Amino acid sequence: MTITPDQYELSFDRPLERTLVHREAVAEVYVTDARALGDDSYLVGAQLPRRHFHYTDHHVAPDVPDHLLVLECCRQAATVVAHRWLGVPEDTSFLVTDWTSRVRAPETTRDGHDRPGRLSIRITARDVVRRGDDVRSAVFDTELRLDGAPLGSGTVSAGYLAKPGYRSYRRLRRGSVPPLSAEMPAGRRGTPVPAALVNRSDPRNVVLVEGMWGAGTAEARLDVPPDHPVHYDHPLDHVPAMSLLEAASQAAVLAAGAGRAHPQGYAHSMRAAFAAFVELDEPTDVRAHVEPVLDTGRRDRSVTVRFDQRGEEVCSVTVGVTPLEA
Repeated sequence: MTITPDQYELSFDRPLERTLVHREAVAEVYVTDARALGDDSYLVGAQLPRRHFHYTDHHVAPDVPDHLLVLECCRQAATVVAHRWLGVPEDTSFLVTDWTSRVRAPETTRDGHDRPGRLSIRITARDVVRRGDDVRSAVFDTELRLDGAPLGSGTVSAGYLAKPGYRSYRRLRRGSVPPLSAEMPAGRRGTPVPAALVNRSDPRNVVLVEGMWGAGTAEARLDVPPDHPVHYDHPLDHVPAMSLLEAASQAAVLAAGAGRAHPQGYAHSMRAAFAAFVELDEPTDVRAHVEPVLDTGRRDRSVTVRFDQRGEEVCSVTVGVTPLEA
């Protein structure tokens, strides 16, 4: 059965409470309504902004919404479901372990993007693990429609820790108290990769520095500015998953473009595994490699991106890149 916002009278009039989605700024809240459908399924509405400092800052803007913006809406939607219906307290840390997603061009053109998009997210919660009354982990499957047209799907797996347990866990695994992003020195840690090569216009939105690239490969250092209003909407003691996915997208586009004057594609799919926290005060190497093309008739490219700290892989992301040119 096709689900449309009108069937369930989703509202797109105002954002939900920012504490429900772990945001400090109201302007960074995109979810507007949420309804329980039964059988562990839920419908969440979100409004996509027409213009945004970070999410719509594209050097080349294809006729699809920004993948990272869609992912952020899905993150917020799953967070609302966890709080409202799974009983996860608001003062809980969410630990993303795996995340897959795929978006495609809507079936109908959005009339020049002259109004905010209405995103409906159907979420099914499964494999919910509880210890007593506490939810320890869950998996969320998502089906996406933009203005009524199919947009994509995804799955996110998350664990949950109460704040005291989270702080103890971080100290134990790290061996010390981790610094907060607000305590990190301001300024870049190197020369940012040219914004146009990673499909960005504003250098402040580039999260890769000291880049090197060649035929189907790219290497750089991760550098997410600690004062960035989107990546660090509030102080954190690690690099958030969303920032790592942004870096993976940029590295994949850079590798696929092989350093040409303009980006050669945009990310349409991601499959990510987060093995450990990415520490703020340790250098992080980012390496991207375009996989060989076995099907000569296939235009999409698959790019493997690895993140390493202290010589150990902390995150890996397989990014599907759609070429902008044949």
